[in-house]
Amino acid sequence: MIDKKQNILIVDDEPGNLQLMGQILREDYDVSFAINGEKALELVEKISPDLILLDVMMPKINGYEVCQQLQENQKTKKIPVIFVTTKDQEEDETKGLELGAVDYISKPVSASIVKARVKNHLELKQAREEVERQNERLKVLLQMREDMGNMIVHDMRTPLSSILGYTQLLSMRDGVLPQFSSYLKSILNAGNSLNSFINDLLVLAKTENEKLSLNYSQVEIKSLLEEIKNIHNPSAELKKINLLVVTPEEPCTIKVDAKLFHRVLDNLITNALKFTQPNKSIILRAEYLENHSKQARFQVIDEGPGIPPEQREQIFDKFAIMQLKKKGVSQIGLGLAFCKVAIDAHEGEIFMTANEPQGSIFTIEI
Repeated sequence: MIDKKQNILIVDDEPGNLQLMGQILREDYDVSFAINGEKALELVEKISPDLILLDVMMPKINGYEVCQQLQENQKTKKIPVIFVTTKDQEEDETKGLELGAVDYISKPVSASIVKARVKNHLELKQAREEVERQNERLKVLLQMREDMGNMIVHDMRTPLSSILGYTQLLSMRDGVLPQFSSYLKSILNAGNSLNSFINDLLVLAKTENEKLSLNYSQVEIKSLLEEIKNIHNPSAELKKINLLVVTPEEPCTIKVDAKLFHRVLDNLITNALKFTQPNKSIILRAEYLENHSKQARFQVIDEGPGIPPEQREQIFDKFAIMQLKKKGVSQIGLGLAFCKVAIDAHEGEIFMTANEPQGSIFTIEI
């Protein structure tokens, strides 16, 4: 199969110039001609050339005006235009490039220069078109991934809601044996963890697709932290962990997406509880910042095994898995990845430092 030659449109009001340019390019390209600007604009609509060599000085519609009209038309604005003209002053070239031309060739022309410039700009055009095709394919794939993710999440949520609902009903029945009651509690805990995982996935997906919008409101810091403590205190007491809250003495508020920020603190406390040994403490601390670029600082301070320095850069990566010192427990980093994207969406910062002599400090400045 013979490859189709690319088409070059040559526009000049001098027949001799048209003949010369045709001789230079005819061997490698299909060549079309227009004797003035009006004919050029008509031909462009008909043949959609791959590149246009355009004279500047022409009657009625000059080359600058032709170029401007091509740039204003969505169908023709991507066709590369090279001006070929005797107007070789710097201001002439500048004007042409500002109008959208890709290059400038001065008359009298050199055959080798014409061939080289045409070849280079056609290759650049092909490269741009390939990038655009790849981008379109990528958009389709990303949309497919988003649609599939939404379907998976929906299909997971429906049976999960049934599992949680029926488990709660069973746990409230009288006469449930203690052993079975323990099983039901384990099912509820596992189901709630899975539900939290699904919610984190949704936030991550929305952030990646730039569809996450925050619903800001003023939140009272002390009330927020006390609420977090009340939620996690039963688990802490069960593990014999002392969960402490330290807040500013004076009432103060912070403007955040309340639900999203609540879940960030939930995730950090859940992680701390997972890795902290009995008879140790976890501190949830908040302070209002004055004369600082951020409004408030929140910290979750634990006495767990800590995170080795070489792993601290990875902990906020999506799906990062690290085996910590607590035997048999792996840290799956989706929760921390969620925390990072949620705090980034608030234009805040989250980072981790060591808690000496043992443990970790997760700090949020927002």
